[in-house]
Amino acid sequence: MHVIRDADAGRVFYHRPKANEVVHVDVFHALTRLPPRAIGAAVLQAVESFGRRELAHYIDLQTAAGGGRATGKLTFGQRESLQQAHKNHVHLSLLLAERDLALVFFLVEEVERALVRAGVELRKIEHVVHTEANPSQNPDLSPWAAYTDSFLKPHDNNCAEPIQRERSYAPQLMHIADLLEEMQDLDELHHLLHTMHPTAASRGVPAPARPSVSTLFQARLGDTWTKLKGYGYVECREDRYRLSAQGTRLYDFITRSLRQIECDLRQYQRLGQRQALSVTRQGYGEVSYHRRRPAGHRTRPKPTERSATLAVVQTVTASLHDSLTKQVPWRVEERHLCFEAKADKRRLDICLLIDASASMMGRRIKAAKVLAQQLIQYTDDRLAVISFQEERVEVAVPFTRNQTLLKSGLKSIIPSGLTPLALGLLTAARYVRKWSSRERALLIVITDGIPTMALAGGDPMEEVLQQAKDIGNQGFRLCCVGLEPNHRLLQRLAAAAGGSAHIIDEITTPVLLSIVEQERRAAIDNAKLVQKGRN
Repeated sequence: MHVIRDADAGRVFYHRPKANEVVHVDVFHALTRLPPRAIGAAVLQAVESFGRRELAHYIDLQTAAGGGRATGKLTFGQRESLQQAHKNHVHLSLLLAERDLALVFFLVEEVERALVRAGVELRKIEHVVHTEANPSQNPDLSPWAAYTDSFLKPHDNNCAEPIQRERSYAPQLMHIADLLEEMQDLDELHHLLHTMHPTAASRGVPAPARPSVSTLFQARLGDTWTKLKGYGYVECREDRYRLSAQGTRLYDFITRSLRQIECDLRQYQRLGQRQALSVTRQGYGEVSYHRRRPAGHRTRPKPTERSATLAVVQTVTASLHDSLTKQVPWRVEERHLCFEAKADKRRLDICLLIDASASMMGRRIKAAKVLAQQLIQYTDDRLAVISFQEERVEVAVPFTRNQTLLKSGLKSIIPSGLTPLALGLLTAARYVRKWSSRERALLIVITDGIPTMALAGGDPMEEVLQQAKDIGNQGFRLCCVGLEPNHRLLQRLAAAAGGSAHIIDEITTPVLLSIVEQERRAAIDNAKLVQKGRN
């Protein structure tokens, strides 16, 4: 191992103007493609044990399968040279004050535990060579450079140059997509930035409080607020948060190009759909356990005779995304080829029953809403959306193919309160029975919790199971999607309704899309069998 003694990690990796701000740590192991999510979880556990969870936002990591900010998606760092260089170690970069240096020991301990749990052998360094940096020559790091969501980069707030779509647009698009994780849409982000614009009547947002539209708004924007500060778009001046010069340029750019950015974001989301695919294991009833595969892994259906055709748009966007992230000339290679099966022209009626309790606030409810938008855009199915929270169940979107009606209805879903799952199932079953044919209906429940409210003062769990049995007797398919801690409830629901359950690590749009596509195929096949039996 070579150590350059007089080269500062912050200056070399991030071009920070000051030295001794960034700590660089490598943990060596046997050659492998280690999923970055496992290391990200270890980092979060370390900062939790250290008692300074907010420091996790300022830790970057990289493995041979990807990386990025520890609290981000960890889907960056896909460049081949970057991945090859990290097959034998986990790379960590930390922006730390001197008083927090002890965190390094917590991090190394948790990362090593994660490696052992993953069955990866730890390796020790047997030989170290110290060298001196050449003061007249900066090291060439271009083979390892890539776009990332890091907060460790310095913010150039003195530059007055506007953002151009032709140049330096990709990082801003990535930032916008990241900021929208907890927000309704681009209009809401634009409004939030406007409240902190130098010309706004509000003259900024009071510090240290977060945006004060409402208590709910504050809670929902927790992570968004952290990202705005981390990316350097806001700064605190005179006890108020205002847009920095960089944030003002972002606001002006969104103002000029809002609709074009919306189109680009849809392309960005399509690319992200292929980065988290499911691994299925059969269990009690029809139960699928979904785990994230290493970032960057994509599956493309192989072309078979009369069964699949080349998906031109997806192929081109995959190759463009590869060119952008790896900073290489654009060209289409075999690994970029995407194929799609011939579409079944028959439509389904899909009803999304979405848990809108308080625990779904933020990324989870956003993922469910994006799922609905994607289904309307990329299928011929009719879609309805029903939400349940506290003592209220509402048909937010009736069965429709109208995108404007869908967007308006989704905006009305704001998480709060408890989880009346039994009432949700009862209302959704009645609605589907009234407005859809049973053999072509698919009811999908998305929840992150357990039922906490009963219909009539009874046991919430028993009432939920009874509603599931009634749905099974009515002849349409029930699909339950939920988190690992609630797997027993989901299994019992699936068994009672004769449906399926999908156990996931986290509610994200790519995982939901994968599940729904699987359920759509099953529902279509079932409808064909029913029709064949009638004939």
